[in-house]
Amino acid sequence: MKNDNLVFVYGTLMSGCFNNVLLKQGNATLVQTGNIAGEMYDLGWFPGVKLRGTNTVKGEVWEVDQSTLSLLDRLEGEGRLYRRTKACVADYYRGACDVWVYEIIREPSPDDLISSGDWKERD
Repeated sequence: MKNDNLVFVYGTLMSGCFNNVLLKQGNATLVQTGNIAGEMYDLGWFPGVKLRGTNTVKGEVWEVDQSTLSLLDRLEGEGRLYRRTKACVADYYRGACDVWVYEIIREPSPDDLISSGDWKERD
């Protein structure tokens, strides 16, 4: 599968989280876990990431088909709430800088920073 169909997820789409069902129903395949450089923010029921700074965000790389990628675009409010952009995934074996990630468009409050970068381990 081409890298155009690889997505890094870091919040409610990860394994064991409530939106992961969308990936499973879309016949997506978990490729591996990994990290990206960025800052994670707690936005209430879900996180947002800004691709900046020296922090690390923990997540998973999934292979998806085009229809599942379109479904994720709708879920993430692509272009309104999040922007789908390419990111580098540390320790990713197939082409570290060619994976989609959803970056929050608005500027989150510094008070909402999750310093661990791990949605499942947030306080």
